[in-house]
Amino acid sequence: PPLICVPVTDYDKLLAQFKPEKAVDGISTITIAGSKPMHVAKKGNYALVSPDEDVLKSALAAKANVAEQLAPMSGWIAAQDIAAVATTAGIKAAVAPMRAGLAQAKTNFPANNPQAAQVAAAFDSYDQILDACEKELTHAAIGLEADHDSNLHLTSRWMFTANSKFTQFAKSAPAAVKSPFGNLPSLPLAFAFAGPLPKGIASSFEPMLKANPQYKSVTPEQWKKINAALEQMMSATNSISLVFGVPKEGGGFFQNFMGVTAVDDSSKFLETFPKAFQEYLAAYKEAGIPGFENVKITPLEIGGMKAIQSTIDIMATLPPDSPAETKQTIEKMFGNEGKLMFNYIALGSQSILSVTGDANEAKQKLDLYKATSEKLADSPLNAKTLGLLSKDAQWVGLVDLNGFVTMFKGLGNQIDEAHNPFNAAPAFPSMPPLGFSAKASEQSLDTDLALPADTVKAIAAGAQQLMFKGLH
Repeated sequence: PPLICVPVTDYDKLLAQFKPEKAVDGISTITIAGSKPMHVAKKGNYALVSPDEDVLKSALAAKANVAEQLAPMSGWIAAQDIAAVATTAGIKAAVAPMRAGLAQAKTNFPANNPQAAQVAAAFDSYDQILDACEKELTHAAIGLEADHDSNLHLTSRWMFTANSKFTQFAKSAPAAVKSPFGNLPSLPLAFAFAGPLPKGIASSFEPMLKANPQYKSVTPEQWKKINAALEQMMSATNSISLVFGVPKEGGGFFQNFMGVTAVDDSSKFLETFPKAFQEYLAAYKEAGIPGFENVKITPLEIGGMKAIQSTIDIMATLPPDSPAETKQTIEKMFGNEGKLMFNYIALGSQSILSVTGDANEAKQKLDLYKATSEKLADSPLNAKTLGLLSKDAQWVGLVDLNGFVTMFKGLGNQIDEAHNPFNAAPAFPSMPPLGFSAKASEQSLDTDLALPADTVKAIAAGAQQLMFKGLH
């Protein structure tokens, strides 16, 4: 049962509002808005609240001081209107049964079944994450803050031990980018992301890949080669900004994708990337991992600018006996006969434009990039949301609910219109997008999901539409 700690300046005045029953051994019983009885007691400058009287008694008897345990979080808590914090003991108490549940679930999958082995391997990766939380996480908190203009912020803070892997990462975390979305044009937005690329990020993919049984035979030496090649591919990259625009009717997922990458030297990037990519493919081939033989990189010019094009033949990765429906789905999702083409064009000495499609489509998107005067970050609705996010946050994102629903409604209807859940989504008015930010500082990670006031109203109205449909 939970124990809620509420900071108070006048405990008796707070308690009197709920007309408590007579206190016994310092513990009062109250009801809040017709809820089940809750037990309340004072300890230091906190009101302790729990539905379980024994939990409350244990907290009162505990020698550890609540204020001392929450001291590292005090500044963050003060900034929230509502906050819930789990301390080290609470984290361990929550994680232990979760790990036990995963271990029990793994026993239900037969070891000789390849699909079951893949699920079990995924459970192992989840267990590793939980193990790291148990050992390295000291505090976990969520909060809700409403500003003077009724904008909402759903926040979180995660604090780590001094020698944790996160702390080591945070010490070398790059600074926030001043203009995270740079010169990306204002496309019909579905979602967008921007931020610096941490050095050494390549090796962080290894634990996730190891969860796939295909990678079980990869030796430590082969992992070194894979990581080294991937690191070389990303070494000259400083920051990225990506936007997924809403595809036109019948268009694939990447049709209106566009990205700008800040690099040390554009010419060097175009020269180094193909070589490193070939080393990457060779490392995978040596490890016996199939599928990467269907990728090729070609140098070319697009609109008079130097570029490279990577082509992934997704259709060629399918087994020969794949059903026609699967091939049709891939064709609809990616177009170009199931070949996904990414083009990297040198815009200037330190920036690369990323667009999809063949050379002609890439040229059209390059022209669009040059011709569009309104930038994504300058659009009034996007600017309103970005203004709510911390300027110190390294990573930021935007999700336009209208664009997001329209994108997946269109994609889903191409595949199976009758069973597309996005067709039931309400129609929202024009509104600012949701905003997300993440900031890594020494021993802590702060996140913020910003909901502009107009967007909150629109979501509430949409929820009412759904409820009305359900009743009729």
